[in-house]
Amino acid sequence: DGSVDARTYTYNTGTVLHSHALLAALLGADAHLREAQALAAASLRHFAAPAGEEPGLFPDTPWFNAVLLRGYLALHALDGDATYLAAMRASLAHAWEHARDADGLFASDWSGRTGRGGPDSSLLDQGAMVELYARMARVDGAAAPEGGDRTQRPGAA
Repeated sequence: DGSVDARTYTYNTGTVLHSHALLAALLGADAHLREAQALAAASLRHFAAPAGEEPGLFPDTPWFNAVLLRGYLALHALDGDATYLAAMRASLAHAWEHARDADGLFASDWSGRTGRGGPDSSLLDQGAMVELYARMARVDGAAAPEGGDRTQRPGAA
């Protein structure tokens, strides 16, 4: 119909952010570093801004959020600013507490308001959550809980 889809997704931003961070690292180009930093800041404001009493949570597209996290990680390796990793970590911690069912499966909605996992949990969502937690664990130097205790948050003592 010729209309423009104006929706925004975390994977679009994550891909461009990651590209700028890689170019900054490879070329030593400050312009690419500044662009990556600007994209990271804008993504946090747009996708995970706190709303009143509600915490800032990333959208209910875990597989897209994993792409954004890759960009955040590449930027962090360059500038050491942990702001964006902290925001993702907080969203993941919230999901761990509020968006898992009795079997430990995640709902795509990390707020937990629309239900918890269950029979509608997709393999795509679960795989994305594994990637997100694994990448954060590498940054944090944390391991999965001993014995695979699903009630213990990864990295918690």
